Amino acid sequence: EFDINLKNVDKASLVKFENLNTNSTVRTLDLKHVGTKLSLGNHFNNAKINTKNDIDLDLTVHANSNLQITGAFKNLNIDGSGKAVNLISTTNSKDVTIINANTVNLNSQAEGDIKITANGNVSILDASKIKGNITVNNVGTIDILNATSATGSLVLNNERASSGSNITIYDA
Repeated sequence: EFDINLKNVDKASLVKFENLNTNSTVRTLDLKHVGTKLSLGNHFNNAKINTKNDIDLDLTVHANSNLQITGAFKNLNIDGSGKAVNLISTTNSKDVTIINANTVNLNSQAEGDIKITANGNVSILDASKIKGNITVNNVGTIDILNATSATGSLVLNNERASSGSNITIYDA
């Protein structure tokens, strides 16, 4: 695990993490006080990210990724670069947007909207605090297990399935 404190990094437009040593066993980043746009290279498939308060977090991942994101931040925007995004947890207060992902598993304490675009299966495992809209565009299955507080619209578009198939809603 590679621990990095970004407390004094405020003016950067992008902080990029790469590991060019293909023999390295370091696969996890533990980033603290994040306040800028991040790009995680294809060697890192686990990230624990703690943000500064009141920011929007823009994150690009280049590997199948397991993400834990904490802090009192607002919007979370993830570009999956065609890889699997497993958002184990996030504590942001507003919207979660995930684009360009292969598959998505989402657990979120956000209260705004959820927008997901994926080329494979999407599972919304816990979005129990969402009060806004949930929009999913993908080509695999869609499973929504817990979105009990959602009061906005639910738009599920499975591009290659017949209407209404491959969609399961358990508690919404």
